This record gives sequence, structure tokens and C-alpha cells, in this order.
Amino acid sequence: MATFSFVVVSDFLWIKLPTEKKPVVIYSNHLHHPLRHVIIKALQLAKSSIYLHTYSLTDEAVIDTLLTKAPLLENLQIVTDSKTLPSYFSHLDLPWKPIKSSGLMHTKILGIDDTTVFLGTANMTYESLTMHDNIVLGLYHPELASYLHKYSEEVVSKKRYKTTSHQCFSLKEQHLELWLLPYQGEDPLHNLQQLIQKASSSICIAMFTLTHPILLEELIAAHHRGVAIQVFLDHTSASGASAKALAYLKEKNIPVYLSTGIQLLHHKLMLLDGKTFVLGSTNWTKAAFKKNYDFYLTLSPLLISQQQALKQLFTQIAKASLVY
Repeated sequence: MATFSFVVVSDFLWIKLPTEKKPVVIYSNHLHHPLRHVIIKALQLAKSSIYLHTYSLTDEAVIDTLLTKAPLLENLQIVTDSKTLPSYFSHLDLPWKPIKSSGLMHTKILGIDDTTVFLGTANMTYESLTMHDNIVLGLYHPELASYLHKYSEEVVSKKRYKTTSHQCFSLKEQHLELWLLPYQGEDPLHNLQQLIQKASSSICIAMFTLTHPILLEELIAAHHRGVAIQVFLDHTSASGASAKALAYLKEKNIPVYLSTGIQLLHHKLMLLDGKTFVLGSTNWTKAAFKKNYDFYLTLSPLLISQQQALKQLFTQIAKASLVY
């Protein structure tokens, strides 16, 4: 017990959350970050408000932290998919908003005090935070945090169903674009197409589910013009939803690698020319772009330290993958 306590305390001590001086932090279990501790530390440090959007929320430590913080906060919003809500949650003293839609409430957004946000692929479940392969981007950015707080309020009050424009934010010398789904029109999909079309040397993708025919064709077109492409897919999805796409990419001589192990490769990310990073909750499926509550963002140009972190991340993904 003493050893366990020391490990937990040590993890909490070395976890660095985003700050004004270092506004962007990349967290991933592939980079040996304890995602569960990152989330819990962020929740514990909240002083006035928390808004949390997640497909599923069942992690007991996260729920206990929310229960502890709830009476101390001016504002607390919790949004999940109605299909994942266990019946006993109705007895918890938390402002829970289950969303019913034709798709999934699949967004993963955590906002703290209108200053800091955490955006990524991890659901608030023990398995997702500790076992599965996920990534979370921590951002200290009051403008972005306030915008997402307003978005959360509109979703909760049912004033927001579809987004009509994307948002752009500056982070010192970097540029961030945020696309919230569902979206009125095809712009989010067209934007991804254009990003792939602009790639000149390399495209690295790690994706849980990849089935969208338009994005598959863009990857094949990039391959034909000489762009080096690597696609890493989750092994369970590869034998199910992504099976046809996997065979198609293989037929077109695009290198595809499948994850190994019992955990899910739950990433939804793309690295273009080593300088532009695309991250979201959005799998590359028709449903994600048509029906789901989802998001993706682009961050560019990447700083040297961020390029190194993502290079290390893909190296670790490759070590745990086998060529198809």
C-alpha cells in the first residue's frame, strides 16, 4: 500500500498541466503519461467551473472527484451519450445531461475555469484512461476555453445541434483550427481533403476506425503523387468495420499496420509533413461527419518539441504494430 501511494503521489507531482508560458501539452500513454491522473489533477485544481463532454463516464475516481468538486463550483456541466448512461447514475448528485441523437455524443472535451481545455480521444472510463491507446491535448487558452464553455451551454440547453462555421485561434506562433460536429454542410470533410492534398512528403495516420471512401481516395491520390504514407489501424476494427478499407489500401500498395495486444488503438490522429497535427474524437467514418457529436482540430506549425513528441509517439505505435 505504501509503495502504491508513493507511485500515485509521484505521478501527480510530475504531471505538468498547460500554463500561459507553455500553453500546449501533448499527453499519451504511448509517451508514458498517466492520462487518468492528468484528468483527475485538472479536475481537482478547478476553482469555478468544469464542463465535461464524453461518450461514456464510468471511471469511479473521476466521478468521485466530480462529486467532491460539485458543491465548490459555480458551474458544472456533464454531457454524455444517453446510451452509455448506467441506470444508477440518476441517483448521483451531479448535473448530468444525457444526449439523444441519431448518431453518437462522441465528443471528448474537458474545460477547466474558462482557461484550460483538454481535447482528445479518451473516454472517461477506467479502461480508456489506463489501458487503451489514447492521446489528449492540453491547452491553456482562455479564448478557446470560453468558446467551448458557451458551446457546452448551447448543447445542454438544446440551442446547438449543428455548427455552421469553424473557429480559429492563435497560440503564440502557432495556429489552431477547431471543427465541431455535426456541421451544416461538408466543410469539415473538405478541409481534411485539402490538408491531405497539400501534403508534400509524408502522412502518418493512427485511426481506430477508417471507412470513409472520400478520405481513402485522397490517401491513394497522395500515394500516387509520391507522398510517403503510413496507416496504423486498430486490430479489432481491422477485422470488423475497417476490413474493406484495409483490403482496399493494401490493394493500392499503401502500407497499413495493425495494432497488437488486448488494448484498443483508440487514436484518431494524422501528422502531415511532420509539421501539421490533426487530432479529434472523430473516426474517419460517414457517421462521424454526418451524425455524431464529434470534433477535430488542426495545430500548425508544430514546435520542434512537439514534432519530437509525435515522432516518438508514432515510433511507439509502430513498435506495437504488425504490417498487414
